[in-house]
Amino acid sequence: MNNKKSAWQYTPELPIKYSPMFDWPQPILGTLRYFLGSGFIFSQRTVYAIVAVLAWVYFMPELSTAKNFAWSWVGTVAVVLLVINLVYGWGYHWLFWVSNLNSKECKFDRRPMAINSDRFLFANQLWDNVFLSLTSGLFFAVFYMCGFMWLYANGSIFMHTWNDGWLWYLAVFPITIWWSSLHFYVVHRLMHEWQWLYDKVHALHHKNINIGPWSGMAMHPVEHAIYLSSVMLHLFIPSDPIHVLFHLIYLAAGAYWGHIGYEGFYVGKKQVLAGGNFFHQLHHRYFDCNYGTAEMPWDKWFGSFHTGTEEDTQKVRNKTSSK
Repeated sequence: MNNKKSAWQYTPELPIKYSPMFDWPQPILGTLRYFLGSGFIFSQRTVYAIVAVLAWVYFMPELSTAKNFAWSWVGTVAVVLLVINLVYGWGYHWLFWVSNLNSKECKFDRRPMAINSDRFLFANQLWDNVFLSLTSGLFFAVFYMCGFMWLYANGSIFMHTWNDGWLWYLAVFPITIWWSSLHFYVVHRLMHEWQWLYDKVHALHHKNINIGPWSGMAMHPVEHAIYLSSVMLHLFIPSDPIHVLFHLIYLAAGAYWGHIGYEGFYVGKKQVLAGGNFFHQLHHRYFDCNYGTAEMPWDKWFGSFHTGTEEDTQKVRNKTSSK
């Protein structure tokens, strides 16, 4: 067990770091290794893209049916997005919180999820989180997906398919990830700096101090609308419905994964799934830090980066107490 930070049951190697993409000067080979390795190709991002393609090809309604509003095709979209959320949310919860299959004790916070607590709906943190994720969270995901399908079907925005050029088509995926990092940092920090917005909206998410997968999308409806508005990117760059679906999967499944509360999944001594997000775990414990993601160093550039060390903990506490 790593005892570098006594406030935690377990920590990864400290100080935590950002994506190596931003270790400047960055040699070209280093960038290529990142893209072709754990940065993109061999990461869950590729799985999200594959899920988006398969869901669109085999389960989503034909784009031509979206020219006019009808409950039939909207309902199909809702069912597909519901199933995707259920698979990722319950899948991660079962794998890390129920199955006992993880061979390494790498849970950051020693506490279980809250029960018999009046802070949560149904007096139960898990069911509170599931309810919020699958009500307004699902509603706004369906709203955005159907809105873009309607716009594409009616030719109201430019659509770029694989046949229009594969290089740009593939480039939209990493652009989506980088844009999501910037969007999340800006809107998330706004919700912390604007006290009214924090008290009335974002505080609902921060009831979850000890987080689990379903905590990722446990938000106020206003926050769901803001968080998922990241997909507005596709109004301004050539893309197609698969990109929008990937974007929504990335935001939802990525949030579930970012809140699992574990460093990763191990078989024996080998880590087979990396990505338990200590970066964001620190945010849920100390609030005034790590507003963005580890994909891009927005927090480092704007002075809100907590590296996991005791020194940074004291800095954040001083900042919070001075508010």
